[in-house]
Amino acid sequence: MVTIYGYRANGANFKNDHIRPLTKKKGNDNMKKMMKCVMALVMVASMTGCGKETKVPTEPVGENTQIPNPFAECETIEEAEKLAGFDLVIPEKVPEGFSDKNISAIQDEMIDITYDNGEDKLCIRKGKGTDDISGDYTQYDEISTVEVNNQSVTLKGSGDKINVAVWQDGDYTYSIVMNSGEAGIDSNVIIDMVKGIE
Repeated sequence: MVTIYGYRANGANFKNDHIRPLTKKKGNDNMKKMMKCVMALVMVASMTGCGKETKVPTEPVGENTQIPNPFAECETIEEAEKLAGFDLVIPEKVPEGFSDKNISAIQDEMIDITYDNGEDKLCIRKGKGTDDISGDYTQYDEISTVEVNNQSVTLKGSGDKINVAVWQDGDYTYSIVMNSGEAGIDSNVIIDMVKGIE
């Protein structure tokens, strides 16, 4: 069979009675129907996505973006204890001059009490779990362990001054941090504070 200008002819001689127009193939109709269905599904899917509310960040996102502060400011230690879900006994005596204190807590996780004397900061924390909650990741020259109230307390600092004390008692972890990465205090002062914290 030979095709000439859209007509098919049977045999070698092209008599008019043997020439007929090309007929549509059923495969083409099925393909068109399938394409119509696919296009309809694509349109429905795209319209479904248009109905959802998309929140666009109002602040630029980049290397300076910070996570929100999880600590809630508290007026009293009792308020912090209620928020955290446990009690904290603080030492009766802190180093001289540390009279101002800021109390905060993370719900069901931690209590933080930060004392300030205008130049230095002293932070006492109690939290659930066994992780180091000091928040001080400085690499100190001196790291030692001492026994206080039958607890193993890790002391970190430089020279004869201590910046960090961390210990565990049951289901809780405790820390004392004095001027993270800067001048610390005498180890006997830190140990006295450890004795007064529960």
